[in-house]
Amino acid sequence: MSADAAAQNAVVQKLAKRPLFSRMFASGRQPLKLVAVPRDHVQGDRQRGDAMLAGRYILGNEVLALNELDFASLGAGNPVADGMQGFSWLRDLAAAASREKGARVGEALAGRWLLAHGTRVDQAWRPDLWGERILFWTTYAPYILSSRDSGYRSALLNTLVRGARHLDSNADKASPGIDRITAWAGLVAAGLLVQGGVPRVARGESGLARALSTAQFEDGA
Repeated sequence: MSADAAAQNAVVQKLAKRPLFSRMFASGRQPLKLVAVPRDHVQGDRQRGDAMLAGRYILGNEVLALNELDFASLGAGNPVADGMQGFSWLRDLAAAASREKGARVGEALAGRWLLAHGTRVDQAWRPDLWGERILFWTTYAPYILSSRDSGYRSALLNTLVRGARHLDSNADKASPGIDRITAWAGLVAAGLLVQGGVPRVARGESGLARALSTAQFEDGA
């Protein structure tokens, strides 16, 4: 095994372990899982999905070559970077490909994201990006969680839970408006959809209500 492959395997094994307190107080030993997969009522862009199958992420006039994509150096804060980091492209991929075909792309990119950002809090952990990421990871779970690699699946789900905990204490740090709404919506989704997440739902709903109320003027605009 090469040094790079060994390092990547070590990261996946680290991410696949549940946090210490969760392991100590869990009522059972069952691995984390989603209890439901919501439906997205917004249709993706099939042309953009076809481009992803061909190895290109397109947003406006910008084109990223997926075979050269490095999430660690991609950063955040511009439309292309935020689009990739938030995983909204899963909607387009699903519009163009079956689960079996699309999962090869989705899981490859999700795996790269985990290696780049899964073990440390950085700019990709911005609250609105985590909210968006949770919404798309759960809605398009078949495109990123179909792998038979249990280490990968555990790493992704445990990282999702860590992202939800991050939102629990940081969602209100997102900018007022759509960013804060997205952050709290992601926390609510995690509470409803991840096994054992129900205790987070009430807090998430309260935060979401506050975010919605502060995002509107008195006339409802």
